[in-house]
Amino acid sequence: MNFEDKILSNIFYDEEYALKILPYTKTEYFDDLYAPIFKEILKFFTTYSTVPTIDEIKIELDHEVGISDKQLKSFKEILNNIQRDTSDRNWLVKKTEEFYKERSLANAVIQGATILEKKESNKNNEILKLVENALSISFDSNVGHNYFNDSKARFDLYHEKEDKIPTGIK
Repeated sequence: MNFEDKILSNIFYDEEYALKILPYTKTEYFDDLYAPIFKEILKFFTTYSTVPTIDEIKIELDHEVGISDKQLKSFKEILNNIQRDTSDRNWLVKKTEEFYKERSLANAVIQGATILEKKESNKNNEILKLVENALSISFDSNVGHNYFNDSKARFDLYHEKEDKIPTGIK
């Protein structure tokens, strides 16, 4: 089982995992065999704000324009072979984040090579932004403190007795 299959399996069978990674998922992280499947999953997720089932994705792929019968057959074969995965969720989320970072960085390098071929003056800034965006991928949405959830710890900090050392300065 390759890692893309593991991601697909857990999207369909572990809703908590799916809700954690889908906001950060982009089709460009996957090769041509998996990208259309993830495109349909993301389209369904953004439209209905819920995780799709395998059958719903198969139906969406049936109605997608521009997919040949051969491609459709291979997509359905991938979806039919998906089985429940028993991997630890925390490990899988961490590995998925690493996978997304690696793929994003590889895409940035490829795009950077095409930017270098252009004869524009600010190509260094474009390449730098691509690499910064690739390295900034993180599933951690905690930024700063939660004012209400951390109220007890904050109250204790405000009322903590501190030892003071006299310095002789007023």
